[in-house]
Amino acid sequence: MFKQAVAENEAYVAGETQAVAIKWAASAEGLEANDADGETFSFTTVKA
Repeated sequence: MFKQAVAENEAYVAGETQAVAIKWAASAEGLEANDADGETFSFTTVKA
């Protein structure tokens, strides 16, 4: 659900967060896990 919602609104999410890209990865090594409606996810930011 979370990944689908982000994918469906990718341009909006990127614009609101000033992201140039949203990339999905299988590994969350070294990142803190978060929960969105029962779906676990992790994220990081990278400055250009």
